[in-house]
Amino acid sequence: MLCRVILSGLMLFSLMLEPHSQTLGIGRESCAYWQSSSNRQTEGAIWILGYWSGFDTMEQTIRSVGEDLGEQGRIAAVKKTCDAKPSISLSEATADTYWETLKRDPKRP
Repeated sequence: MLCRVILSGLMLFSLMLEPHSQTLGIGRESCAYWQSSSNRQTEGAIWILGYWSGFDTMEQTIRSVGEDLGEQGRIAAVKKTCDAKPSISLSEATADTYWETLKRDPKRP
């Protein structure tokens, strides 16, 4: 009985340490899925811009990362990442592209 209590406590503790996040919508799907139809491409493009905006908010930026690319340029950059790795999720491709764009931005420290 004591062993069960200790084991249950350890399991609960490990769950508290684990970071929790949940991606919703098309962001959960693979890049290949996103590119599989024009409707999904439109849905994904809208999702990318919203997710990107969330990163900007999280980073508390004065101007959007990749502002010089414009909306279509950001979407195209994510598509390029997806073309290279079609099996990753759209959220992962967007995050990778965002951070790579942030690193290349000469106006950032």
